[in-house]
Amino acid sequence: MKNIVVYYSLTGNTRQIAKDIAKKLKCKIVEIKTIKEYPSDYDELRAVGKQESMDKVEPEIKPLEVDFSKYDNIIIGSPVWRYTYAPAVRTFLHSYKDQFKYKRLFPFATYDKQLGHIFEDINRENVRTSIVKIGFEFQYEEDSSTLITPLKDIDRFIEYINL
Repeated sequence: MKNIVVYYSLTGNTRQIAKDIAKKLKCKIVEIKTIKEYPSDYDELRAVGKQESMDKVEPEIKPLEVDFSKYDNIIIGSPVWRYTYAPAVRTFLHSYKDQFKYKRLFPFATYDKQLGHIFEDINRENVRTSIVKIGFEFQYEEDSSTLITPLKDIDRFIEYINL
């Protein structure tokens, strides 16, 4: 099966997990990037992130030069923003969903305090177009780049994808 990892990362935590997964799967990796940058001030960022998540904002993202129809498995990574996936991932899911038909989507999330309902939300968004598999979670220490989840869980995720 042909795999691709697509992720959004603001602090780098999701990027690191995405890179580890892509390396182990020996597959293409693509980063979702917003056109407009988010504030660098942490308190301001939290306020903007909270508002965008609550309002279900879809920020403009840079085009991805990928034909997702050529892949069997799409591994999607997002940090948890306000108990769900990042707004940039919402834009991605809506923008490319026509290419997800009959594909297997493998979500993973990075978070510090609470996982929330990120996997349920991804499933609800894509249930009619693709097969959303069980999501994997990777927890970090609060406001840190220190991974709490054992690294072997990445291997478990890879095994699950390869089933």
